[in-house]
Amino acid sequence: ERPSTLGASGLQFSSAGGYAKVRSLSVGNPDRVLCDVFADSVVGGAVALKNVALLGYPRNTFFYSEMRDASDLNDPQSAPPDTGSYQSNRVNIPAGAVAQSKIIYARSTTDNKYVRILVQRNPATGLLYSGSGNDRYVTLQLSYQNTPGNWFAKPGRSQRATQH
Repeated sequence: ERPSTLGASGLQFSSAGGYAKVRSLSVGNPDRVLCDVFADSVVGGAVALKNVALLGYPRNTFFYSEMRDASDLNDPQSAPPDTGSYQSNRVNIPAGAVAQSKIIYARSTTDNKYVRILVQRNPATGLLYSGSGNDRYVTLQLSYQNTPGNWFAKPGRSQRATQH
């Protein structure tokens, strides 16, 4: 792991304001336990989104193992995965250039939310992350629902999560 010089962060899917919120994972931040996922560096220069339960936090999020190409959060796709398909503690974001942004599906078992996450492609580099060295980050848009199987999502505010 290579901690960001700006501080590692996690993402809370649903905050009191009704939208996603980036939270600092620093020990001094009491709100860090509200995170659902965190960004982490992986071998080869990529970034992964991981279940914060791996850090011993009380929230528990699982991912569908495959990413899907998309141009935006509402890009028509085949149906989201069935509820039994969310089994991975992490999803690796590719290190190389890609042609399109990617959709990731997640399920928070803590509050029973089904989440559709758009990992935005950087148009200048073709990568799914921005920054360099210890200050890489991903830009995400997400939508969450209380029921599985929603085909479309309503775009929310973009968030950035720095690697851990």
